[in-house]
Amino acid sequence: MNSYLFANIFLLMTLITQQSWSAACCGGAGAMPALITGDEKSVANSTLIQSDVQASVSSSGIWRKENRSNQTHTVRLDYAHIFADRFQVGISLPMTQRRVELENTKTSSGVGDLNLQSGYEYLTDWDYSFWRPRGVGYFAVNIPSGLSKYETLEQSEIRGKGFYSAAVGTVLTKSWIKWDVLAGLELRRGFAREFNSNVYSGEVIPQWGKSLTVGLGYHIGSFRSGAMLSWNDEDSKKNKVKGVPSEFSASEASERFSTGTLSFTYNASTDWSGSLSYSDQAIFGNPVNTTLAQTWALSLQRRWQR
Repeated sequence: MNSYLFANIFLLMTLITQQSWSAACCGGAGAMPALITGDEKSVANSTLIQSDVQASVSSSGIWRKENRSNQTHTVRLDYAHIFADRFQVGISLPMTQRRVELENTKTSSGVGDLNLQSGYEYLTDWDYSFWRPRGVGYFAVNIPSGLSKYETLEQSEIRGKGFYSAAVGTVLTKSWIKWDVLAGLELRRGFAREFNSNVYSGEVIPQWGKSLTVGLGYHIGSFRSGAMLSWNDEDSKKNKVKGVPSEFSASEASERFSTGTLSFTYNASTDWSGSLSYSDQAIFGNPVNTTLAQTWALSLQRRWQR
């Protein structure tokens, strides 16, 4: 075995080991899309998000407490618009700053992954039904506009997944006088991409991912309190390093995590509302090959009625 081949195999194994502890860097997988599920014509959201990594979980399910500061601050802008009564399009753009303490504290800022989506309201509530929900189906595309772990060794610079992906899903909602419920299901697939960087030189082949979300809300006057729980699962990725025979290629382990969220919303008018939410990934489920974070989000929403 020549030295070049040995060096590439060593690079591959180092990369896989590193990724087994840091797979879910950016929270992009399984996030609910920017969809209109009410009677609005257009909806715009601006959200301030602070996320603190609390622990890492290896591919074998071993937890490791995060003893250093690993924070992400994000400003996310979402917009969705209805046309032709039941069709809609939307966009989500995050601008992220990451701060990671190693020997020295390192901070980096930039744009995260861009998400585009289109939707269709296949179940309407134009005529009253006590049980029938409102249903919106959607198609979403993730565009890798943020740096990924395949392109930089600096954790503070990682702001995206690194590859294109497409998702199909549905969101079902139903409201009664004081209560509302939500259920969402998504199936996604990433597309293979080649990288040529000082971190990784070769092809990454993502597989399938899926997520399930359920939520419940209660209204008192202009206030709403809610709870939501989502389960996310990503299949293993195949890695093919240039210069390494296929028998030495390896795969990243599958990734699994759950997120519980509590939220509080104040509806100032029919056009404006604000909300505060807290999310925790270390309470529910049996996470594998991921980082677990606590997240606070403050959101301001503007609505335009039909």
